[in-house]
Amino acid sequence: MTHGAVFVVGPVAADVAAVTAAVAGLGYADAGPEVRALDAALAGTVDVQEGQPRRRLLARLRAARPDRPWVHGSAGLADTLPLWRDVAGDDIAVVLVHSRPPRAVAELARGGRRTEALALACWERSLRSLVEAAAGLPVLVTGAEPAPDELRAFLGGGSGAPNRAGSLRPCPVVTPAQARLDALLISRRGVHRPFRAQALPAESLTTDALVDAERCFERERAALEGALARSVAALEAATPAPPRAPWSFDQGYGPDASEDEDGYALWVERQRPPVPSAAGDAVAIGLVVVVPAGASADACAAWAVEQDHRAWELCLAPVGEAPVEHVAATDGRIRACPPASTSVAAANAAAATVQAPYLAFVDHRDRLADGALAAVAAALAADPEADLLYTDEDEIEDGRRSRPVFKPDWSPDLLLAADYVGRLLVVRRSLFEELGGLHEAAAGAEHYDLALRASERARRVAHLPVVAYHRAPRPRAEEPAERAVLRAAMARRGEQAVVEPGLVPGTHRVRRALRAEPLVSIIVPFRDGAGLLRRCVDSLDATAGYANWELVLIDNQSWEPETRALLDRVLRDPRCRLVSYDHPYNWSKLNNFGARHSRGDMLLFLNSDVEGRADGWLAAMVEHAQRPEVGAVGARLLYGDGSIQHGGVVMGLGGNVAWHAFWKCPEERSGYLGHARTIRNYSVVTGACMLVRRDAFDAVGGLDEDLAILFNDVELCLRMRDAGYVVVYTPFAELFHYESKTRGFTAEAPEVDLMRRRWSRLIDRDPYFNPNLDARRADFALPR
Repeated sequence: MTHGAVFVVGPVAADVAAVTAAVAGLGYADAGPEVRALDAALAGTVDVQEGQPRRRLLARLRAARPDRPWVHGSAGLADTLPLWRDVAGDDIAVVLVHSRPPRAVAELARGGRRTEALALACWERSLRSLVEAAAGLPVLVTGAEPAPDELRAFLGGGSGAPNRAGSLRPCPVVTPAQARLDALLISRRGVHRPFRAQALPAESLTTDALVDAERCFERERAALEGALARSVAALEAATPAPPRAPWSFDQGYGPDASEDEDGYALWVERQRPPVPSAAGDAVAIGLVVVVPAGASADACAAWAVEQDHRAWELCLAPVGEAPVEHVAATDGRIRACPPASTSVAAANAAAATVQAPYLAFVDHRDRLADGALAAVAAALAADPEADLLYTDEDEIEDGRRSRPVFKPDWSPDLLLAADYVGRLLVVRRSLFEELGGLHEAAAGAEHYDLALRASERARRVAHLPVVAYHRAPRPRAEEPAERAVLRAAMARRGEQAVVEPGLVPGTHRVRRALRAEPLVSIIVPFRDGAGLLRRCVDSLDATAGYANWELVLIDNQSWEPETRALLDRVLRDPRCRLVSYDHPYNWSKLNNFGARHSRGDMLLFLNSDVEGRADGWLAAMVEHAQRPEVGAVGARLLYGDGSIQHGGVVMGLGGNVAWHAFWKCPEERSGYLGHARTIRNYSVVTGACMLVRRDAFDAVGGLDEDLAILFNDVELCLRMRDAGYVVVYTPFAELFHYESKTRGFTAEAPEVDLMRRRWSRLIDRDPYFNPNLDARRADFALPR
């Protein structure tokens, strides 16, 4: 026998099964239940040609392939044959069981599932797919009951004479194109030569009707996606898995660090106060505590004198008749200030007496953690450019600590969405004086206002990821007061914006006005998948909320008639253009190619399997991309069940080069500290829906074409950050992403090695992921 594998294909399942059994009777092994289950799952999926599931499947199938020649038959093989050619190489042959139109219609329209016209369209599509996919392979066209000699001659490599069949039996709905295709295949009966490229007639249905008919298959496709996942799991269980990075995200989502009280208690037990650096001994810090009327300042002296760091001063600022003199008498570094009428006036008066170069405010109900000042002083000594420094914090009640707030490094967009810097906030005293101290007009949110104003002038904003501050339980600041200081901040910065409630209590949305309406070039590479592409395109008008766009469709070797039918409809819109890229798949090259063929000042890289969900999603992205300091803007992407596919990308997460923050977070949850529904900065956002300005994209040289499939979007964002741009994630741009949940940021070793060589410093420590959290998980949990 001359073939390692034989594939039997045809539109009628019963005929295919009979011929498969006949081939097996000639000495070919059955391919096995795993291969049959896999092929059933692959038929109709959207990711047969490219992508991570394909890589994983190839590895498993090669391991599971029988040693002796084998046979597999399926009515759906026409769609999956390109994959099988990768599995088995070219040492394969194809037997096409050609069923005539009347028999095909009887099978495909059984039970009223399809009209005769749709049944014949499916029959035609299947045969066209096979003619293209089998080009260059040995192909035998035969009937439902081939003679054993005919099969034996073909499988043995002999050459037979054509066996021309009779004329076409009457079938009233057969189109001329279908009749010609049928006649072509009849003429091939008994011929063992490989298929050549065929000049086929135009497909019969190139109208919207065929595209609309796709809808009847979408439910079936969703079921097949589930079958695919189960088949992959079965294969992985049965065969050794190839090496890959550590992985633990399949443990489920949550609880996160703020919800896990018992876990945090254990975490606290394991912690030791940070070892101070001697370099910080000389750094003096002035602490201001406002003591309202009727409150006690007695506890302040206790936590102050317990600090390891000795270079501090504590200024007690009473409001009204609050007694503080007796506390000041306990230590020479503590002093009482004259009473003031308001908290802001008291704080400013106390700050004016501070001699230390750094200043911090502590609420009289709260306390500093053991070793806090020593850690802060060491950090300031190590970073002399830092004019503003903030630390992590938690809540304390009756001696029990809970609700840790593990913060990212400096995130200017997150500060506009919430007072995330909180306490302990340390500011250089000279900057505080330059700013005019705390503002009485911001009372109720005066410290948030200080953080906003100081960050505008600071040379550097530093973050010390140490729980240095214990907050007593109390209501948070009034949201109206915070929104008032936000409005003042935007006016001060010369930005037109309105401030609205955020998606999570205690958060805000600064909605910037569009200074103009630049043309956005929406670049969508695709290869067939008409059903998903239709939903992607149709959602632009339905949900984008932004009118000035052009759609640049990059066709990467599509061939299905449904795709051509869809394009006929889409291209009637003058905003839509089609550009062909007739080369092997390379995501970076495809999108660079699309950028060169687009006219917009902004470029939206959009996957064809993405569909708009929230109204105004594109406008929400443009409002950030118009900012000169922003390099890339990413969206909140959801799976079909509403769980999060993308909520930002964290470097090094899960032991990978990069992974999605809040991956699989259920729709009803807001993520750790509400950040899955809050505008904030990340190192990276996914290229599945990423908006960039053309000038920023060109400034960093576009996408790296050495990264063909994975990490190209990651690498682009990192180069933008190195060039001084920030990357923004906005949950107000919400879309569905119908990517398989089995897909991941794993990759072949050369891609991983390249990224680790270039970006190891960020893979090891992403500034937007707090090192106190478990970097093996996407749910911002405590280390287990």
